[in-house]
Amino acid sequence: MTQIRISTDVSTESLRQILQSFKMFSTVEVSVDHVEPKIMVLHEVNLGERIRRFFFQSLEERKWHSQQSKFALQILAWRRPEINALLGKSILQKEEWTSVEFREALRIPASILKPAKSGGELQVKLDQPGQVGVAKAKASEIAADCKVSWKLSPRAHEGAAAKADPNHSRTHAEISVMRTDDPGKDELRSAYRIALARASGHVVIAPIDDVPHDKRAEMAKQKDGKEVAVDVRYCSDTSLTLLLDAIDAAKDSNRKITAVTIAGGEYPADKSLSVRLVQQQSRLRAATAQSPVKFSLADSQRGLFEPKGNERASGLSGMHFVKNSALSLHANRTIVPLSTVLTKKLDAVSENEARYLPRYDDRRLIAFNDSPLDSPSDSSAHHVEERTALLLAGFSGKVVISPPNCDDDQLLAMLTAVRKACKENSMLSVTFAVDEEVQRDRLTKAYANMRAGIADQRELDNDVDKEEESINADELWKSV
Repeated sequence: MTQIRISTDVSTESLRQILQSFKMFSTVEVSVDHVEPKIMVLHEVNLGERIRRFFFQSLEERKWHSQQSKFALQILAWRRPEINALLGKSILQKEEWTSVEFREALRIPASILKPAKSGGELQVKLDQPGQVGVAKAKASEIAADCKVSWKLSPRAHEGAAAKADPNHSRTHAEISVMRTDDPGKDELRSAYRIALARASGHVVIAPIDDVPHDKRAEMAKQKDGKEVAVDVRYCSDTSLTLLLDAIDAAKDSNRKITAVTIAGGEYPADKSLSVRLVQQQSRLRAATAQSPVKFSLADSQRGLFEPKGNERASGLSGMHFVKNSALSLHANRTIVPLSTVLTKKLDAVSENEARYLPRYDDRRLIAFNDSPLDSPSDSSAHHVEERTALLLAGFSGKVVISPPNCDDDQLLAMLTAVRKACKENSMLSVTFAVDEEVQRDRLTKAYANMRAGIADQRELDNDVDKEEESINADELWKSV
């Protein structure tokens, strides 16, 4: 079984090239490297191995392989919104991926161009209201109702714009907007806004290259050894993101726009422009979405968990702390780190699926994705608090939590979310179960910090909460 290690920041095109080495009838499994969490492993399961598994492995073992691969894909989708956008619900709905299916799913979609009926231009296939697409062609080559062009100008005229209506020599309107030779963020934002405010119909627009004009050419050697000037115009991710922001805003404010096509062919030296546009658009979408993957829980048996032994979590409302292992306690829901689920080969429901579980659920194991906790965009204490609150929202019953290995602020945020949920829901009982002494010490410290903050706030509000004061921090940890 071929195994290829990849970084989680690998490009989608590089992934597709890697998958080309897998045989047509092979399936692809993904796993996480537990030593290096930013490394994934692609496993090629060839036809012979698939047949061997069918005859020599139980159905439970085969399901386990599928489940672990789904978890790993979730982690990749969490870190890479553009991959999540391409794979969509299939990340958790598909039981297995053939190498061909996976490679095709990762293909960056681009607008389909065909010769227009007249004028010799290329026609974009417009089959979705308000669609935004990327075409690997120059703006001058694409048929449209309106085209935007950028004109170099002194700074004194920056942002000035003019619109020329269609005439006998062309069938489209032309919008010209002035830009400087080294545009900053504010100028880029303004130029895109001004251009799209005047546009209508199907609009073709190219991103502004924000490389200074005096650095737009470099010398390169040809085959015969001669040096020639090569155009190196380039659009930064900032320019692409601001363009996408402006298009989103214009679709709301300018109802005359019916579709937008981004002309990626204006910069032939920038081979990755269309891919980067899709990546930036996916990140913008992910930033406004509650979760990277949304889907329905198709199998009600998923994640059912029966601990060995008779120990039971407390049924009293509020927050509790015990020295037992979380996996040894009977509860309605047990929340453990995803890394634990993968290491112990357990069947669990992901935290994204948990919101679709019944309110009165029982014996369910939920995997809290601890992989992104070292990612700057996903590691903020506020983000951890939000994720914890979502897992407890609207649920009644006994919940056991094994907190992940994270920093003090993240632990404090998790405790804060649990305390708020318990105060708002008298039918909720949450038990932190930690059998490792070091982790208990860190959680005790976070708990003490939370109580100190509560005490300070009560002093300011002159409001004494007897229930809070009844908790003795010195006797925090019990054993069931």
